[in-house]
Amino acid sequence: RVRAAIAAGVDVCGENRVQELLEKYEQHAYDGKPLHFIGTLQTNKVKYLIGKVSMIESVSSVKLAKVIDKEAAKAGICQDILLELNIGREESKLGIDPDEIDSVIQQVAQLEHVHVRGLMAIPPKTQPNQEKTLYFDRMSQLFIDISAKKYDNITMDCLSMGMSADYFFAADIHARRNGCADALCVIHLCRSDQRDVLRLASGSNGGLRNAFFCGLHRLCDILAFFLCHYFITFLSFTSLASTIISSLTTNESLPVTFCFTM
Repeated sequence: RVRAAIAAGVDVCGENRVQELLEKYEQHAYDGKPLHFIGTLQTNKVKYLIGKVSMIESVSSVKLAKVIDKEAAKAGICQDILLELNIGREESKLGIDPDEIDSVIQQVAQLEHVHVRGLMAIPPKTQPNQEKTLYFDRMSQLFIDISAKKYDNITMDCLSMGMSADYFFAADIHARRNGCADALCVIHLCRSDQRDVLRLASGSNGGLRNAFFCGLHRLCDILAFFLCHYFITFLSFTSLASTIISSLTTNESLPVTFCFTM
């Protein structure tokens, strides 16, 4: 499935389970594309990812960042990461408290073998969208504030927030806050098992255009699916009608079982 996704045009691959990532990595499933780890990461599993993934998107504590720094130092590399925020302060989720992000940034910036590229968060599932807007807006503002402070070893060029259902919603909020001159470029939308990841990054030119065409491509995929579905249904009815008419004209009895799937 990974190779099929790459062949279809996926730019970045993501996995949220270390074991599955390792198995597919050994099978060269990700060859030719950057690989990101997007799931909850335990400190004792860090050593298995260093040197294999281009980015770890779920660094939820200073402790985890230090372990990544230690393992990256052994490998002689600098590991790109995103800092994961618990933007909704949910007890069931890991992540950095939004009020503590400045302190965390200052500590992580001192690590020589870790490079912070931005922020990540999965906001709470809320209804209506007005509540969800508060979380995305807060993430966008934190991203902008940290970018303006120019920390050493911090390059704020990636904002990852929400699931695939939040696709245009998240893009619209961040684009409005940044303005069209500093629009969004949709980097990738990838799926790993049941988790979708939307990665958004600041871009100076063509961001909204890229987001539009990426969304248009996805819409075309959906329309193509339904067109194929109903075309096949139409053919099935045509064939059935032909068979019934044939049986009536030849005075033959015909047992028929109807089974419809929509």
